[in-house]
Amino acid sequence: MIDDPQTAGDHGQQDLRTRLLAAVQLQVGQQRILWQLCGTFWVANAGLVIALFASGDVPRPLVGVSVSAAGLLLAAACWLLVRQAAARVQRSDALIGRIERRLGVATDLTLGSEAPEGLGVGGLIGLATAGAGVLWLVALALFAYSGLAGVTEAPVTF
Repeated sequence: MIDDPQTAGDHGQQDLRTRLLAAVQLQVGQQRILWQLCGTFWVANAGLVIALFASGDVPRPLVGVSVSAAGLLLAAACWLLVRQAAARVQRSDALIGRIERRLGVATDLTLGSEAPEGLGVGGLIGLATAGAGVLWLVALALFAYSGLAGVTEAPVTF
């Protein structure tokens, strides 16, 4: 019975199905981590903006430079973490695609793919993180310039 090719083939298919289930669960967990990282980053950004304008006025240049530098470092660290997490999601997606191909799953029912299409979740989150980093860099430059030029008030009030 063990030597029967039918049994060995069924066992191999069952093993591939088990591996597919594990790979899908791995990918879901990795995507959850990616979105949690994104949410944590934006909450931290909101906290920095609140700290920057807590008094309701434009902060002194030293405070502005310090908070903007912290925001820039936060954005850089988050961007690196997002790149790493997105690469893991793409690897698990490629793994799912290979397993599905070996199982003979119809192409219209597949979950994974060999190559990612479009920007993807990691690319979107990475782009938003990079955009926040650029905004923190601009804020850092403006506060540094105002500190060096001796500007103590905002030139325009809203």
